[in-house]
Amino acid sequence: LKGIIESGEVEIKEMKNEIASHVKGIAEGEKRFIALNNQLALQDETIIILRQQIHASGNQSAAVNIDLDAKNTELKQFRSNAVTTTKAMQVAKAEIDGVKQKLLVKDNTIRVAEELVSLRGVQIDDHQTEIDSLVHTVDERGKEIISLNEQLSSQKNINA
Repeated sequence: LKGIIESGEVEIKEMKNEIASHVKGIAEGEKRFIALNNQLALQDETIIILRQQIHASGNQSAAVNIDLDAKNTELKQFRSNAVTTTKAMQVAKAEIDGVKQKLLVKDNTIRVAEELVSLRGVQIDDHQTEIDSLVHTVDERGKEIISLNEQLSSQKNINA
């Protein structure tokens, strides 16, 4: 009986050692579980931070897209204004060319008028010379008529 009890005590001792070993293993497992849990918590926090950064980045991206859309709209308006300005400049250039043509026509008209005035002046000078000649001729004829009248009067006096 003593041998059975001793053998049972040895078995109990071995079982106690085995249980102690299991308890120790469980304690180490719990420590690893706690460490892993802490790592998971850190990873959760990292994921939350990354999500916040992605969200912020998304907001920034949306803001950049809005800004790009606004810039694109401004560029389209600028291009439209440039086209309108170019067309307006072409119209203004055409109007200026039209005015230049009118000025050339007026300049030519003025030159022709000046030539006509010059010719008229020459004609007037020629007419004035003719008039002066005719006046001189009339004066001479008038003197001749006076002289003839005087002769006629003196002939009448002689005949009377």
